[in-house]
Amino acid sequence: MGPVGPTGHTPPGLKIISPRASSSQPNSNLNVARPRTSGLPAITAQPAGRGSRIPGQRPFTRPPAHAGGGASRPRLDMSLTPPQATADTALDALAPGFRRLGQRFFVGAAARLMPTHRPHRLAIMVFHRVRPAPDPFLSGDPDVKQFTAIMDLVRSRFSPLSLAEGLRRLDEGTLPQRAVCVTFDDGYADNLTVALPVLKQFEIPVTVFIASGYLDGRLMWNDRLAEAIRRLPGDKVDLNEYRFGVHALGDPRERAKLLRDLLGLLKYCPPEFRDVIADDLAARYAPHLRSPMLTRAQLRE
Repeated sequence: MGPVGPTGHTPPGLKIISPRASSSQPNSNLNVARPRTSGLPAITAQPAGRGSRIPGQRPFTRPPAHAGGGASRPRLDMSLTPPQATADTALDALAPGFRRLGQRFFVGAAARLMPTHRPHRLAIMVFHRVRPAPDPFLSGDPDVKQFTAIMDLVRSRFSPLSLAEGLRRLDEGTLPQRAVCVTFDDGYADNLTVALPVLKQFEIPVTVFIASGYLDGRLMWNDRLAEAIRRLPGDKVDLNEYRFGVHALGDPRERAKLLRDLLGLLKYCPPEFRDVIADDLAARYAPHLRSPMLTRAQLRE
């Protein structure tokens, strides 16, 4: 089966939905959902279509195919706008502090979005990963300490439900006050090894949406790209062969900023563009990566 599911990370967040569709999945502590091909409502942003244009970007052309099946890398003829410094670059140094502040007040803000006098709302918490320890390079995902604090607040201030029960009770109009469902996208192994023990501790059900094409050892393009950027040698990198310019790498924040820019730039591109760049950089700088995804054996546990 080919890859299914998201083509790149969206930040963890909270979605307030009012769907009309319901789910027939049973209520369980670890509910592994199949790909979103049923009538379930879309609760995360969908990629732009193949013919879509992203505002501010120029058109791109399809990369040429390999000639004669040789091993040489294809030359890309890309007219994408290279990563540029944005207005918030000066705030990058403050980003960790803002993230901690955001995590501290995340659930409080969600509670204000779901007042008790309007019970017929269902909040969907969307995560991708929970890391065993803080990772400054990939700080968009919570570590286990942060995730534990969030789930503690979810249990004490909300009414956590399985996704199936939440959608059913939303249709029936029987939702409890501040109903919330916890979900994970993609199917990373740390959903099982790191997040699930915390969820069991607080008796919070969870639904995991599996990108089945990446089970058993494969890596998503964004993970390949991230680990390549993490391992780039030296204090600068020349990406002019991809029309991305030259970027400083001396400061860890500059390296993380480059990754964020590249992820944002490539996320909505056709897979042949993303994969060529991610595969190329990973082959050069991170050739022996271990997959962070679940295995089929773990799904059967």
